[in-house]
Amino acid sequence: MPEEQDIPKQPLNEEVSADPIMQASSISPSETQPPNMEVHHHPNVEKKGLKEYILEGLMIFLAVSMGFIAENIREHITEHKNAKILAESMLEDIKKDTAPLNNIIEFSSKKMDAADSILAMVHRPRNKWNNVDFYKNMVPILTSVPFAPTDGTYAQMKTSGSLRYFNQSLVNLMNAYDVQLKKTEYRDNVEDKGIGFLRI
Repeated sequence: MPEEQDIPKQPLNEEVSADPIMQASSISPSETQPPNMEVHHHPNVEKKGLKEYILEGLMIFLAVSMGFIAENIREHITEHKNAKILAESMLEDIKKDTAPLNNIIEFSSKKMDAADSILAMVHRPRNKWNNVDFYKNMVPILTSVPFAPTDGTYAQMKTSGSLRYFNQSLVNLMNAYDVQLKKTEYRDNVEDKGIGFLRI
């Protein structure tokens, strides 16, 4: 047997660690515990008296009231501005309706004169009729001029509730105007039906 080399022997009662890094990095148990956290206490607050509470309540009430008043003023200004825009738009609609209505009134006057002439002719003996005048007067009687109102702004105001922007006397006038427009449309329909019957 070859000679054994001199190997230093360690005593048996000592633990041998296979990893020298673990020996170097041993941490004591006191180091692994979290540090003590300081507890912060709320500072002592002075108790408020009744006057302070009343003053704070009054300030909150005033702030809410001022906000409400400011909102009402802003809404009133907006409504006034919208009312002015709608009034101008409706005035334009009325101007657009005025020219056709004047033409229809003038044409209706001619139609009534033509009807009077034909009635006078019919009451005379047939041999005294003037055929040219008869046919000339029949043309306006058998002709109709339809009227299409421009009522977009008023219809919009009615459906959106914008009529509340105006005072009641003005609303009454707008309603009366709308009624007259509807009557004019109804007369046109009746006249068209009568003319259609005469043409048959």
